[in-house]
Amino acid sequence: MQVIAYEWRLALGAWPVQAATEVAQAADARQVAGLLAHWEQALLEVGFLDPTAPKKLMPRLNQLFNRAGLAQEEVHILRGIARAMSLTAARARQAAPPTDMTASGEVPDGSR
Repeated sequence: MQVIAYEWRLALGAWPVQAATEVAQAADARQVAGLLAHWEQALLEVGFLDPTAPKKLMPRLNQLFNRAGLAQEEVHILRGIARAMSLTAARARQAAPPTDMTASGEVPDGSR
């Protein structure tokens, strides 16, 4: 049956198949750079990125985001994730009980 349908389609002129969705608009370099800066800030806030020893994380994320060829919608999704990470970290800091710095002698520096 499938072969017959194929042959009929060819006989009737083989009209082009239209895509079900529109082609996504590619993100430009400025949008990807903004995404990378947003992720860097979020990773600092959640304690994943150590600012005193960043090593190769940010250059590798830069390569990953650029190699992925992100669409504008994907940049918006990833920025939303970074925003959620930042908000969650802020809520966790607010909910944390205050610590007595004088008893331990430690000074918080925001890194792990």
